[in-house]
Amino acid sequence: MYKVQFSYQPDSQVPNGLSVAVGDEVIVLERLTENWLSAKAVNGSGSGLIPTAYVQEIEEYPYDVYAAKHETKGHDDNHVHLVKGAKVQLLMKDSSKKWTVRDVESHQVGLVSSSNLVKCQEEPKAASVDQVDGRFVFSKKSA
Repeated sequence: MYKVQFSYQPDSQVPNGLSVAVGDEVIVLERLTENWLSAKAVNGSGSGLIPTAYVQEIEEYPYDVYAAKHETKGHDDNHVHLVKGAKVQLLMKDSSKKWTVRDVESHQVGLVSSSNLVKCQEEPKAASVDQVDGRFVFSKKSA
């Protein structure tokens, strides 16, 4: 999870840009280059490109961990493919019952139906998730 440090209004040179304001929170979907991130706004306003220099990572952001009840096939680029039992970190809920999740193993980010998820009680077995004070947190991986 990242917090926006400077407002960004994309221009015609960045047609896929994401408009953000200071204090907005975004989920980074992919680091495209040293200078550009593909991101999704936590407030649901959209997704697109933002400059790397405009955001700062939020340390130890707590995520609830869920498991897939059954296999789901990602039917488009926005949905994540999960095998039965796959552990995911819940990044964002929305009113359409499609939640944005990150697969603990593959780190793929996408949508999944909330009805296919059950909340985990145990710590998942993945280096990128730690348990701190009884909560699961996503840890930065060293580059």
